[in-house]
Amino acid sequence: MSASGNQPTVVKKEYKLKAGPKLIIFKGSIPDWPKMQQERPDKITPVAVVNAANQRLCGGGGVDGMIHSKAGPELAKECLSKPEVRPGIRCPTGEAVVTKGYNFKTDYIIHTCGPVYAKERDQECEEHLTNAYRNSLLKAQDLGVRCVAFAAISTGVYAYPFKDAAKVSLTVLKDAKPPLEEVWIVLFTDGDFKTATGLAEELNLAPYVAPVDTTQKKTAPAPSSAWSDMGG
Repeated sequence: MSASGNQPTVVKKEYKLKAGPKLIIFKGSIPDWPKMQQERPDKITPVAVVNAANQRLCGGGGVDGMIHSKAGPELAKECLSKPEVRPGIRCPTGEAVVTKGYNFKTDYIIHTCGPVYAKERDQECEEHLTNAYRNSLLKAQDLGVRCVAFAAISTGVYAYPFKDAAKVSLTVLKDAKPPLEEVWIVLFTDGDFKTATGLAEELNLAPYVAPVDTTQKKTAPAPSSAWSDMGG
């Protein structure tokens, strides 16, 4: 796959959901996603990211740590101001808590805590992960968010098998509704991207087809750009 000029190639696949929004599986990095949204020609607002947080909302490793680092100290301050529902716990497993985006350059950050995976508790873990995705999705819809990006929840140090976690995410997110227009799943590796897009096909998600503008006269094809759907 080639890039146009100095712009990076965007690797993604798009699907049309029944209720109207577009589901986009994207190979990339959550910390880089807000800048990409700000630079796109058809910018959508408001936007949010879903952070794979811990129960304390104190920042951690992986995506959580990167989001806190980029958002700046005001994010940690707001997170720690959230009430504890139990000693040391501000976001129970499966729940979601909203903060401002600060220097992360999104309108909101939706923090959710997925389960720490254990094979002997597989059904319980699936229920918690389903709730984490569903509650985050509902928060985005209630906030009036039009474009939201999800990190892969519980698949890092919490050790949830990626294919199983991806199936849970797609099963929940395919039911997204307006005002959402775009729901992104942001995945870092080629392998995760291929696994998730393969599962989307197994779930019979319909590929998104851009509407044809019949009012315009035919012109020469425009040069390809970084915003072309390079995923096929």
